[in-house]
Amino acid sequence: MKKRVHLLFMLVIIVTFVFSGNVIGADSSYTVKDGEVLWKIAREHDMDWETLAEVNKLENPHLIFSGQDLIIPSYDKKNQSLAYQ
Repeated sequence: MKKRVHLLFMLVIIVTFVFSGNVIGADSSYTVKDGEVLWKIAREHDMDWETLAEVNKLENPHLIFSGQDLIIPSYDKKNQSLAYQ
């Protein structure tokens, strides 16, 4: 009986671990360097600047600062779209 409980517990842990993570992967961050512009950062990460501005809730996407951290969304291969939280 103890063996079954232990086995069931391990199975629950494994299933939880496998299905709890996002299939899409985690977003990453990028720190803006001096002289960079949003459209070039977006292009380096295979997205358009409008999406990058929307994800980061930039009121003025033409105004970014050196040292500013930007969220780089991951790509959801299953749904073939950018995914971010």
